[in-house]
Amino acid sequence: MNSKGLIVPKDCHKIDGYLRSCLYDLTREDYFLFSKTDNVLSLGEEYINFLREHGVVIEVPTKIKDQFKEIDFNFESYNQINCCYTEYPHLKPFKLLTKMLCRNFAIRLQSFKEHRIFLAELFSWLEHSIINTIEVHITDNFIDSDDLNEIATSYSNSFSRFFVYSDNSHLFESFFETNKTSSILVNSFDRFRNPTSQHDNFFISIPVFSESKDHNAYFNGKIYIDQQGIIKNAPETTSTFGNIDRVENAKQLAEIVSVPEFQKYWKISKDKIDICRDCEFRRMCVSESVPKQRADGSWYAINECDYNPYIAKWKEEYGYVSLSDSGVSVDDENFKVDLPKLNSIIERIWG
Repeated sequence: MNSKGLIVPKDCHKIDGYLRSCLYDLTREDYFLFSKTDNVLSLGEEYINFLREHGVVIEVPTKIKDQFKEIDFNFESYNQINCCYTEYPHLKPFKLLTKMLCRNFAIRLQSFKEHRIFLAELFSWLEHSIINTIEVHITDNFIDSDDLNEIATSYSNSFSRFFVYSDNSHLFESFFETNKTSSILVNSFDRFRNPTSQHDNFFISIPVFSESKDHNAYFNGKIYIDQQGIIKNAPETTSTFGNIDRVENAKQLAEIVSVPEFQKYWKISKDKIDICRDCEFRRMCVSESVPKQRADGSWYAINECDYNPYIAKWKEEYGYVSLSDSGVSVDDENFKVDLPKLNSIIERIWG
């Protein structure tokens, strides 16, 4: 009789945090949390059976256990810019960046009616372009049902998604009663003013997992153009690189994004940032937090995350305490952990 054994498939990877480990199921785009361990298969029988039910631990004949090849998760990009976020309602950024083989765009407009002609021109041009995706974010309290119907009928295609932000909830309820399959996603203005929790910055996929190993998955390969045409790496960064109106061709734009200052954060992966490097979610996190560099060359995040990896608790969870209250201090001079204080809190929370 052929003997059998358990393995973790090669498309499932364990990432260790300070207190927990996270098993990334990159094919199914899911994840599983458990106490920090060196070996997933050493977990208790009950949890192993749970993982088997979800296909992240499988049984195979012993004779072939070691014959499964590792998957190459090295990140390669042949484009300088992979994603453009713009608030500039003109075709020029799209035309220049597609010549640089940028294929993913997002644009924010503050009024649908004011930009109706521009949207028509944009989508007419996009039909013959090489883009993969475009997200259109519209913040407009005066948008009405006719506008929503126009968006649904005129701009519905395989590569576009519309996000509409408005406080008129009744309008949206009546619209979706008759447009249940619409690709328009609606949020309140509060959702726009107070963006998502950290959970919404999680993207479990092979591309993000690969990119985040040696790059910052938010800043890498990105360009942002504001309402006046000012060029930046991202909305959250402060350095500016001229105005898109003064860029004459794709070659000139390529030179702008090639300068070291523009790419300052591209290779600052979460593994290089204090706190983040101790988090089990770091290979799925696409947080927009701008890292800051100390005089000694080390990096830290200015804004505290909603998740504390040292106690494995989210801000909304019972037992959560902030980094400072759990004995973790981080500033522009150093990073310190008060282990006796932290261990005491962990014992109180988890026993």
